[in-house]
Amino acid sequence: MPVLRYLMAVGVSGAIVLFNVGQGEAVPSPVESQDSLSDHPLTQESTLKQKPTKFVASPTAQTPITDHEPNDTSLVAGQIDPQTPELSSHDTIGETLSNDGFMETPPNLLGKYEAKSPNHDGLALESVDLPGKYQAKSPNHDAIAPSTDVNSATEVSSESPSQEVAISNNSHGQSAIANNLTAPVQLSQVDTPEIQIPDLTPPTEPYPQRYPDGTLRTEPPSIVLPSTNPLHFPSQPGEVEIEETVPITLEQAFDLVRRNSPEIQVLQLQVEQNLAGLRVAQAELFPSLSFTSSLTRSETAGATISTRAQNRRIRNQRRQAAARGEVDTTSFQIPFGSTSFDNSLQIQYDFGLSGARGSRIREAEQQLRAAELELERVIEESYLSVAQTYYNLQASDAEVEIQRAAVRNAQKSLEDAEALERAGVGTRFEVLQARVTLASTQQDLTSAISTQRTSRRNLASLLNVSQNVNLVAADPISLAGTWEFTLNETIILAYRNRPELETQLVNRNLAAERRRQALSATRPNLTGSASYNVLGQLSDDANRFAAQGWADGYNVQLQLRWNFFDGGAARSRARQQELGIAIAEERFSQTRNQIRREIEEAFFNLQASFENIGVANLGVEEATEALRLARLRFQAGVGTQTDVINQETSLTRAQNQLLRAIIGYNRALAQLRRFVSNLPDNILQDQP
Repeated sequence: MPVLRYLMAVGVSGAIVLFNVGQGEAVPSPVESQDSLSDHPLTQESTLKQKPTKFVASPTAQTPITDHEPNDTSLVAGQIDPQTPELSSHDTIGETLSNDGFMETPPNLLGKYEAKSPNHDGLALESVDLPGKYQAKSPNHDAIAPSTDVNSATEVSSESPSQEVAISNNSHGQSAIANNLTAPVQLSQVDTPEIQIPDLTPPTEPYPQRYPDGTLRTEPPSIVLPSTNPLHFPSQPGEVEIEETVPITLEQAFDLVRRNSPEIQVLQLQVEQNLAGLRVAQAELFPSLSFTSSLTRSETAGATISTRAQNRRIRNQRRQAAARGEVDTTSFQIPFGSTSFDNSLQIQYDFGLSGARGSRIREAEQQLRAAELELERVIEESYLSVAQTYYNLQASDAEVEIQRAAVRNAQKSLEDAEALERAGVGTRFEVLQARVTLASTQQDLTSAISTQRTSRRNLASLLNVSQNVNLVAADPISLAGTWEFTLNETIILAYRNRPELETQLVNRNLAAERRRQALSATRPNLTGSASYNVLGQLSDDANRFAAQGWADGYNVQLQLRWNFFDGGAARSRARQQELGIAIAEERFSQTRNQIRREIEEAFFNLQASFENIGVANLGVEEATEALRLARLRFQAGVGTQTDVINQETSLTRAQNQLLRAIIGYNRALAQLRRFVSNLPDNILQDQP
């Protein structure tokens, strides 16, 4: 009797596995998909053999970009009831099952790999060689759309696979299968993120590309542009409500930050200020010519008082003459006013013998150059900030899809555990483990969605767009380009192009010019002036001998000024500027070392990220296959739920590592472009 029960258990178990593998024929083969790979060394224990199948995915339209709000997704809210200790495997996951019970396989995260004919000694995949060390195949975008509809049709062309399962001897477990299994349990397939397939094809276009000049290459919706009033202050909630979500590319983001950034606009105004200051200093090279004209009507109080005093004397003289019997004929005086019209033309010129004039002009030129370099530095920093923020948004978008796939995988594992429990071959403990894993992945998804929303708002804030707009990334995750310079060439280019180095030289020149100005205070200075004036004067006195008429005159003057001694103030000011020169030179050396350190760090990060892309890509492929095998083993009764949970965690970790490798590569490229600066234009001078 025990032998009979054992034989029955073996037969039923084989039938279950054959049925499950037969259902899996609709799943893409290892040549096209991660969901079903060829044999792997992990399959040696179960000795599963299956012929490769052919998978053709119909192209579908790209899924429109939508903003994820809390009540827009069924993956976060409403899945875990705090008052209900049990989590059902039939909770809404936002995934539609196909007619045969399998979940439609979403697009592959990794790109496309070609597999060799499967052998039974291990997983045989064609080696992938990217430039330098790894070379990724070009993804077939015609066969696999960036966003796959879950109802898209698949064509399967394969022969009936030969399948065989050898299960270890466990009479108790096999008897339970034979006695309690009433219906075959379907095998859940491995789910992958529903995101755009990263293009791992090495780009042929060198990086960096030409950055835009601030003019928008494409016409964005008018709602994207900020208010023309910089003092706009929203006062109503509706004025800050998000009305539209607009996808933008990285190039459009560069355009917008160049056009809308308040910091860049302020620096542009400061450049214009310094340009006006330079023109003020250059005006001293020319003589100053001035013309003055005045019309004056004067009747002074002093003259009136003098006239009255004179008239009193005359009156007294007449009184004395009358007492003597004489007649005084002196007439009384009348106060007369006068009108004058004076015109003067004057010219002045500083010969600049002391050297102060030339120093002031050169100082203004250096100040203008410093403002231009600061504008250049801030623009480069803004481009780097935009690139990093954009890549952060891409990473958060992909992280959301990875966590959604993890939730779907955890949901499938829970369904498997519940099915085995209903069949009598699983335990309540395994179901509880699956529910805990599902709850944990749902929490991770909630955190990922929160990070995604924050990344979108960070990009909108950085680009200074309208208050009513939310931005999403329109570019797919792919390698941004190739760096065509060696490490040594990159360092030399950075030395030539970085505005920070030239800024220190400008500071040194400024200190030198200020030193010359300080010393010019004790040197002789020669100035010249000449004037010509025409004066017309009219008097109220009708006497022809009164002072009135027209006349002209001129004045020529040369003035030499020499301050022999000022108590040592000029020397002390010059010493201050000499120390400023030494400080600028030391900072130049410090900045040069910092630039080399930044270049080397970014270059090494670029190399490491490039190599990690190939390794992480293979890691995702292997983790997907390991999860599939773990589910096969768990379904067959020779594995545990812990194995499935561990492999789900490994798959999520591998997908995140691939994502970090691609985003890290693009970030390193953006950092190199910033640390070199002015590529490919080389706006600054060739030599610092």
